[in-house]
Amino acid sequence: MIQATPFDLYLFLLQDISPGIDRYNYYELTLNRFLWCRSCFLDINNRLEQNPSTRTCCLKLPMTENLSHQISDSPSWELAKQDGRVRLLRTSASAFLIGRNSSGGSPVLHLEEDGEFFYGVESIDDLFPGIPDQNVKQYWMESFGICAFQRAFEIGQGDIADIIGCWVVCPGRNELGVEILVNSQNIHDQDISLDVTIEILFDDNNIVPGQELELRSWELLTRKSLWGDERLPFLGPRGDFGFRPHPANNWQPGTNITQTRINGERGYLDEFGGLWQWEGRRAQTVGIFDGHWNVQLINQQSSNQWLNHLEEIYKCEIRLESDHINIETDGRIVDRTFQILEL
Repeated sequence: MIQATPFDLYLFLLQDISPGIDRYNYYELTLNRFLWCRSCFLDINNRLEQNPSTRTCCLKLPMTENLSHQISDSPSWELAKQDGRVRLLRTSASAFLIGRNSSGGSPVLHLEEDGEFFYGVESIDDLFPGIPDQNVKQYWMESFGICAFQRAFEIGQGDIADIIGCWVVCPGRNELGVEILVNSQNIHDQDISLDVTIEILFDDNNIVPGQELELRSWELLTRKSLWGDERLPFLGPRGDFGFRPHPANNWQPGTNITQTRINGERGYLDEFGGLWQWEGRRAQTVGIFDGHWNVQLINQQSSNQWLNHLEEIYKCEIRLESDHINIETDGRIVDRTFQILEL
């Protein structure tokens, strides 16, 4: 499981409108941004599920029950009745929180309320800008703090212990540092306190909703959380080919993929026996990485397995013409080293 915290749904749903701001445009942009981010969020989860190696991984929105209820009630129904865009925003957000979407299931990771500690986050005013409600800030800190400490000390079982990646999705926020200090104070004994510093990756996204991108920062952060190498695709976003680690890697989500040396060649070994090696300055598509993956077919067994994989994806007969496959960082094959015999 990969943690995306917080999704800032409160910022999407309830912000002060300054005097002179056109309410029509404001709600229109807020709705578009929420729907766009929701779509990206669900798309990543859908592609993680399609890769057999990452089916147990998904993005979640960790929050307490209290915070979930408060967010799902904002904006108020009274305001929603006055404006169709607000009503659509409210219903869309509520449906998203409770899991009424095509992917099925709620994206919310409910955390048990902590009755022993208060949590604080350094630079809280910068972390949660534009929220006038101090109670909501406290609820965010509670959710954020519980996750931080559970990640640091692996407290709990099941989903809690599986929280690995952590970043903040923040529409319109200024860029912040990557380390956040979370401190806790025992409710019953003021002399008991703990501090933990965790690395938080910030997605400071000021892009206009709907704008085409090669790779969004969520995509790269997910890859980094999975593999420790953001160049490795898990599937797509437009391609059909994702990296599938070989069992010999002993890889688990949240641990870096280790490279393997075979016949003097070093790379990431996949489940088909292919050895993924990075080739810089060989990109066939425009993107943030100037290179592509050269998947070496190191023996006849790996060639046969990759041939079967290609035919399964393309749904036609394939003839290999080389001992390697070129895969772009977005999972596509645009520089074919094989021939498609039937279309």
